[in-house]
Amino acid sequence: MAKLQKGNSSITEPSNFSCTRGGIRNYLGRHMKDEESKRFTNSIPDKYNKIAKKVDPPSIRRRKGPVATSTIKVMSYITVKAIESETSYLLLQWPKFALKELLDNAWDFLNDYYPNNPKEDRKIGVTVKVDLKPNGEKSILRIAVRNSNVDNISVFEDLDSVFDYDRWYSTKRYQHRETCGSLGDFLKRGLGMGYASWTEDINDDNSFTDKQWEEPLIVIHNGQENRVYITVNKGSNEPIKVEFEEGPSHSATDTEVEVALPIGRFIEDKVRKLEQYYKIYKIGKSRTDFSFNLIMPSSLTSSLQKDDVVLVEAIESEVRYAEV
Repeated sequence: MAKLQKGNSSITEPSNFSCTRGGIRNYLGRHMKDEESKRFTNSIPDKYNKIAKKVDPPSIRRRKGPVATSTIKVMSYITVKAIESETSYLLLQWPKFALKELLDNAWDFLNDYYPNNPKEDRKIGVTVKVDLKPNGEKSILRIAVRNSNVDNISVFEDLDSVFDYDRWYSTKRYQHRETCGSLGDFLKRGLGMGYASWTEDINDDNSFTDKQWEEPLIVIHNGQENRVYITVNKGSNEPIKVEFEEGPSHSATDTEVEVALPIGRFIEDKVRKLEQYYKIYKIGKSRTDFSFNLIMPSSLTSSLQKDDVVLVEAIESEVRYAEV
């Protein structure tokens, strides 16, 4: 085998190489194609590696197991925009949403534990109360829903978990059950709604005011009462702190949950809408004894007495109005 010199490089001549002009041209053409093919073949793994790096990130960036709940998720319980986004209810509709969720929880409880009991064992009572505040402050709207529990079945055994804002604790969420409640976490959401609406006009970036929601969410069950308070410190490692306080004991075995919400203008209109929703809600729900109780200051009941009380009492005797 001979070598052909071309510039400073040499090309090995095969034994059957013909030293003619056509032979040299054919050999050089095949040699150049082979070299180009090798360069292309060698470049394929590099391209694949680059694509693989983009599609499949390094193992150090992947995490196994449950993902910890971030602060942003926790804060979604105590900001108006986040609550509106998750519940699809605007701030002005929160009283209706609260009544709906409380009624749904009571209705689901009776259907779970007393599905075949007579009407005397299946009772749901609604109480709406308005507390006026002086000096132009927002008034407080209290919505309480009570359901019977004739066998004194144990409920709310783990309130710490119910009001744990770092994780879900519900008998409804992610479970395929025919229930009415929407998200399955209304108790802690209802407590956060009070704080969110109470502090909606505060700019956290420019305000040094530590405005807190001092009204509790009250849970009465199995003869005992628990009051739950929320304290918010958005700049700390524990932005939401929950405290429990024991209330007086109760002789009845009924279960009751009361949610408090700030309420500004148009109080009478909002109360009317709650009563209207109650009337619509109970339609078609047979074998259940419903009742509605409204407690308002006399300064607010004047318009209701003129227009509604006589007509409503003539239609539904269980609807009661009281003045304080």
